[in-house]
Amino acid sequence: MGALAISGCSIGGGDTYQGVESPGRGVTVQASGTVRVVPDAVMFSFAVSQRADSNDAAVSSVAQMADAARSALDGAGVDSDDISSRTVTVVPEYEYPANGGSPVLLGFRATQSFSVLLRDAAAAGETVQAVVRGVGDGLSVESVTPTVLDLAEATERARTEAVEQAKKKARDYADLFDAELGALQSVTELSSPVVMAEPKLAGAAEVASDAPLQIDLGTSEVTVSIEARWSFKD
Repeated sequence: MGALAISGCSIGGGDTYQGVESPGRGVTVQASGTVRVVPDAVMFSFAVSQRADSNDAAVSSVAQMADAARSALDGAGVDSDDISSRTVTVVPEYEYPANGGSPVLLGFRATQSFSVLLRDAAAAGETVQAVVRGVGDGLSVESVTPTVLDLAEATERARTEAVEQAKKKARDYADLFDAELGALQSVTELSSPVVMAEPKLAGAAEVASDAPLQIDLGTSEVTVSIEARWSFKD
């Protein structure tokens, strides 16, 4: 959860923290505050892919599937600004004989991958399912990841917890060294904020059934870390 440095506790001073001399007697601590929140959105990553006899035919097929995906997303109320293409590739595919003979060209595979922000977390499952059905077997779902968009309240709570943890650490070390904690000298926010969530992986076969798809949002951790320094009273 953190690290600390004690300065001014040896004869002649000159103690350092991270290679920088710390003037006077005092204590520097690091602390983190973490709160758990329910995600309010979902990141949906998928790819459309098709093999054909030529580069042009493969790209044309993938373009049609991509348009079908965009139509499904539009029908689900997803804004076009929340849809982004990540990669577009076209590569030859070969079959390699087991006897070690010359490889045989099977065709050319085109792939386009997307990341989509689904702001309506409650309807995320229906949206994913609509895209899978709209595109068909040429689509693969790479990940469905709950995420937190509105971080303001969670960040404030995590920051408050980090400050309280830092205060407690500073007081504890002052007591251990029979010192009296003085004035706060500095505060640095090291991270603001860090959100940790577990990716939810899914495959096209899993989400293409007639049963409605439910995205379990779970909870995510929002963490703020700080570094603070107090002087010791003489």
